[in-house]
Amino acid sequence: MDFIKKIIDSLYANIAAEWWLWLLVLFSIIIPLIPWLNLKKQNKKVFASKNFFVDALYGLFDLLHFWHYFVIVPTSVFIGKFLSDNFLFLKIDYISEMPIWTQLIILFIVMDLAVYLLHRFQHSNIYTWQFHKTHHSQEVITSLTTFRKTILDRLFELTILTIPAFILSVDYSYPIYIVVLTTFHQLIIHSNTGYRFGYVGNFVVSPAFHEIHHSVDTRHRDSNFGGVLTIWDKLFGTYVKPTNNLKFGIDDEKIPENYFYQIFVPIIGLFNIISKKVKK
Repeated sequence: MDFIKKIIDSLYANIAAEWWLWLLVLFSIIIPLIPWLNLKKQNKKVFASKNFFVDALYGLFDLLHFWHYFVIVPTSVFIGKFLSDNFLFLKIDYISEMPIWTQLIILFIVMDLAVYLLHRFQHSNIYTWQFHKTHHSQEVITSLTTFRKTILDRLFELTILTIPAFILSVDYSYPIYIVVLTTFHQLIIHSNTGYRFGYVGNFVVSPAFHEIHHSVDTRHRDSNFGGVLTIWDKLFGTYVKPTNNLKFGIDDEKIPENYFYQIFVPIIGLFNIISKKVKK
């Protein structure tokens, strides 16, 4: 009983400390319901659909830090120790001596480029696609689609993205306002509102920019991979100009709208690929 009480107390403490995150999620969900803010007049029935319910489960598990406690944090500690024990020679130590704001700028740029490259790799490789495809299986995108990532996909991303952070040897304990802005940005670009951010949208990924990435139209395939900055897509030739009337999802497979089934989607996908190759 003491163990259960400690878990409940810990959850309560986290929720109380992260009230701002819950508020941002709530606000981002409400935005499409406000007629004069929603450029696409998104159907309110979306929020009563099974698709939305599944994304809500993803969000709940994430916001309650369920996977963080039992999988992500232990794995992160293991990866950090493994890199420190075997690849210490890769660290660029002098960056850690720079002012914190300089470290944060360097880390932000390098990590945003790393996110772009990883994201592009997830789409171009048949094996890594098995981890990422669940995120794209959503046909009625809302802000909660931000959380639609299986634990295996998150572990894969964690493993890859930890490497540049380790090499830079940067103090990446972001100030709280940067965390707030980054989190809010991810929620907004999945809001399916069609915002283009005006002039700022030329540099910062907007909902309209990211919606192209989720489009099933063959003309939009393998495009707009950017996380925060649009420069990487424009620099490497994967940029597609935003447009309207898009259809979302994946066109070559139907993934059941069931949270617990989707946890095993990467394993099922890899098994199918391997078994087909063995049969040949």
